[in-house]
Order: sequence, then C-alpha cells, then structure tokens
Amino acid sequence: MIKILLPIVLMASSIALSAQITDPDSLWASAADARDAGNYVSALSLLNQALQLADDDAPLYNSRGKTYFDMALSGRYQSDADTLLEYAFQDYCRTIDLHPADTLIAEALINRGAVWGVRAALDNALADLNEGIRLDPSNPNGYFNRSIVYMNRQQYDSAIADYDQYLLLRPKDDRILYERGMLNRSLGRNDEAISDLDRAIALNPEKGFYYLERGRAYAQKGKIKKARADYAEAEKRGQMQTDLDRGLLLRARKKRH
Repeated sequence: MIKILLPIVLMASSIALSAQITDPDSLWASAADARDAGNYVSALSLLNQALQLADDDAPLYNSRGKTYFDMALSGRYQSDADTLLEYAFQDYCRTIDLHPADTLIAEALINRGAVWGVRAALDNALADLNEGIRLDPSNPNGYFNRSIVYMNRQQYDSAIADYDQYLLLRPKDDRILYERGMLNRSLGRNDEAISDLDRAIALNPEKGFYYLERGRAYAQKGKIKKARADYAEAEKRGQMQTDLDRGLLLRARKKRH
C-alpha cells in the first residue's frame, strides 16, 4: 500500500470532496477531457469524486492510473515522478483485481507494462504486455509499448514486427511510420526506410525531422541529390543538419569517386 500522499494528490482529493456532480460517468468523461488537456490535478479531482460514488469501478481506476502515468512523464512533476508511477501501478493492479472484461484487463496490463518499462524492469514489462496482447490483440498500444521494450533490449526485428502490427491497426499514424523508418534506416534498410518516410511525409508534410530522416536514408544509398533536397526541406521547417548528416554526405561523395 502507498502511504505517502503528494500535495497535488491531497489537493485533488480536497477539490473532489467539494464537487457537486453525482454521476460517475459524467465525472469520468470530464476527467478524460481534463487529462487530454494536461489539466492533471483537475482530472484527479474528478476521478476521486467518481470513485467515492463507485469505488469498485474498474474503468475509473484504470483512468486514474493513466492520469498518474501521464503526470509522471509530463516533466512538470519531476521530483514526484517515481511516486506518481507507483500510484499508477497500484491503480492498474486494482483494475485487474476487480476482474473486469478481458479487454479492460488487457488495457490495464498494457498500461502496467508501460510502468514497468519506464522503471527499466523489461522482463516484467514484456510479461504484462504479452498477456495484454494475448487477451486483446486489437489493442494497438500493446504493440507500441512492446516495441519500446524490444528497442531497449536491442531486439530490433521484434520491434519492427510490433510496428507492423500497430500499423495494421492504425495505418495513418505518421509518428509510428517515422519511428519504423528511423529504425529501418539505422539498420541499413534504406529502401524500407524511404517507403515508411514517404508515407509519413504524405500524411504530415510539415514535420521537418521526417525529411531529415529520409535525407539520411538517401545519403546512405548514395543518392546525394535527393538527400540534399530533403535536408533543404527539413531546414525550411527548422530542422538543421547535424554532424551525422554531414558525415553521411561525405561518405556518400567518397563512394562516388
């Protein structure tokens, strides 16, 4: 059990006690909006009030866990991040202990796996994520979170396989296309990288670092003209070349002579 309460949590509890809304579903919906907007203390206050009205509601615990997790990773509560992660972990455990439907158990396992991952407990993270994906293979976050674990374990082919599964479920997520492209490029799979980055740029043409990464893939292929064109597009969007890029262009020029 957690015995230390942070001031922000105490404040959220105090606000919740004075709230007049008596419908847990309305409180939950409002909390989700507040969390998405980064208003974490407000979200906690609403969820605490909802849990006072329905203290065996598994989705509420899962939602509060996500709020704690987002707070921990937001960079705004750095001195309290470890404790916030523990609060999130406990809420995910509580969600699972309430034996909700398999899809919610899966989500809570996937979320708990993310906590393990942030704590660098990669074996525990992988166990939770594998079970979550087994229970609900349609949850894209399972594949995304597991890809991070595989990256940290330097199991790059497994990470790419999880990117593949994620993109089958969300084919228009330009961020994951970029990440898969970046990994393919780092592995020397330049054609695959360019294909991924082409798609990412088509979906979101204003991201300068997409052009930067595609320029790197072109440079590794020896396509200097295309690489320079992409570097120019990246620079227009505020992404400047680095020593890596200058080195790639230099090596590409040497290969041509």
